[in-house]
Amino acid sequence: MKVLSNPRFLAVYSAVLTVVFTVVVLCAAAGLRNQTFGIITARRINIVEPDGTVRLTISNRADFPGAWNRKKEYPRPDRREAAGMLFMSEEGTEQGGFIWGASQLPDGTIENHSHLSFDQ
Repeated sequence: MKVLSNPRFLAVYSAVLTVVFTVVVLCAAAGLRNQTFGIITARRINIVEPDGTVRLTISNRADFPGAWNRKKEYPRPDRREAAGMLFMSEEGTEQGGFIWGASQLPDGTIENHSHLSFDQ
């Protein structure tokens, strides 16, 4: 038990653990770059610039965004029945997109809608 409390042993043990931890962290970080996937399942994907500005949103119906204006998202209750993608300008304002959706009417028929726009 004296060996485990020896300052030299503790210094070597600490150095080895530090090196092992560093190697594990660096290998994990290297493995996270440029991965290729066959299938990605997501409810919403925001493509952002390095400064955090959202440039493209691809979303399902449940998580579809509201209106984007100057990097801030505002509610749009009229978009609750749509899915698709929205494009944003350099300033983070919505500049168009492609949305589609469907709903079932009380008589059982299905009503479909879609919208494509490229704003200036």
